Amino acid sequence: MNRFLLFSLLAFAFAACQTPETDTTEVVTETPTRTVSDPSADRAAIEAVSAAWEAGARAGDPDALVALNAPDAVILPGDEPMVRGREALSTYFAANYSDPIDLTLEAVEIVIAPSGDFAYEVGTSIAPDGRGKYLTVYHRTADGWEIAADSWSNDAPAPGTTDTSDG
Repeated sequence: MNRFLLFSLLAFAFAACQTPETDTTEVVTETPTRTVSDPSADRAAIEAVSAAWEAGARAGDPDALVALNAPDAVILPGDEPMVRGREALSTYFAANYSDPIDLTLEAVEIVIAPSGDFAYEVGTSIAPDGRGKYLTVYHRTADGWEIAADSWSNDAPAPGTTDTSDG
């Protein structure tokens, strides 16, 4: 039995050392949009997208907001259903962002994946309906950074108060 076990192990080791047959089928994979990330340039580009979002909301320009999102982007507005895809985003932003909004966004943290393909931004917001927070996920494309997912909500009022806005 020991001889059988030894023979089996040697056969396994021999098989593991063999070079597999080469597959001549060409495999085509998508070329990465960028292989080297420049964190400071990426951060500046993401800040520019965030500033464009704020400007679009301040201008009451729903088309500008839609244009910042990936075709399959998803948004998760506070206390509302999920919205996915540019057509649905267009409907949502037209219904909710056609009038100018006095909105201020402030990034607290921007984290860029080591691959340079994804990033997220955590921030705070101030709007007429109160203070809030947001989390935006970005994806790099050949054309630059676009919003892949966005979520925002207002902060709960402090205990004993009913208003979180300034003044």
